[in-house]
Amino acid sequence: MRWILILLAVGTPLIVTVLQYYRVQGFKNTLEYLVNTETDGAFQLTIGNTNIDYLQLSFALNEVAVSKTKSDSLAAGVREVTTERIKVRFGSLWSLWSGKQLQIEELLITEPVAKVGISKAPDPMRSESQAPVNVAHQIARFSPAIVSLLNQFNIEFFHIERARMELDKSENTIQVRLIDLLVANWNMRQLSSESTLRLSLEEQSIDFTTSQFSFGSIVYDYQQSELEIQDYEFVQNDSLNRPVINATGESLIVADLDFQALV
Repeated sequence: MRWILILLAVGTPLIVTVLQYYRVQGFKNTLEYLVNTETDGAFQLTIGNTNIDYLQLSFALNEVAVSKTKSDSLAAGVREVTTERIKVRFGSLWSLWSGKQLQIEELLITEPVAKVGISKAPDPMRSESQAPVNVAHQIARFSPAIVSLLNQFNIEFFHIERARMELDKSENTIQVRLIDLLVANWNMRQLSSESTLRLSLEEQSIDFTTSQFSFGSIVYDYQQSELEIQDYEFVQNDSLNRPVINATGESLIVADLDFQALV
């Protein structure tokens, strides 16, 4: 009996350690697979190093980058997505054992930066500096990647903190900062009243070539099925930099906007 207790005392932590290491490698391999298959090989995933906290049942991927396999600084579309840290926490020891689908209690991506190239205007009479940019559409372009991630893993709590998007044009760069995404109890196959999805942009001013859009906050709430823009101002200038449109308001609400309509 004594030897059995000794073997259990020594063997159990070893088994848990090996199992966690196996699950971490499986997570990294799945990410690589998703990046490759979802982009038809156009992008590749690189990870700097991995830190595993065996006691806390968590790990972190550092210096993560998703970049094009063939670099083209002038190409339109997503060029690169980088983040300093992706942190993953398993829910329990049982979650390490149960099922083929990885059970994740929390997945946190901190301060990712997405660089997006803006295509030239289709109208030959319009210069590129005057080409309109649909910021909401550019943000929504990342929804398939997020949906694939949520489909692949069973994630109870998914959070993207302080994301930044850089929209590159030949003459200027448009920055959209402080983008937060919170997803909880989310099952793409069976959404319920407990499912939570909240996309928010904090106070900022976005400068376009001939216009400026500032706001206190922009929030989309899945449970409320509405998009709200608070304390906003939109100014459109003409070719002589004179304001021709100036729209302001305390609150603008778009109601009955479901998740599929948003993306």
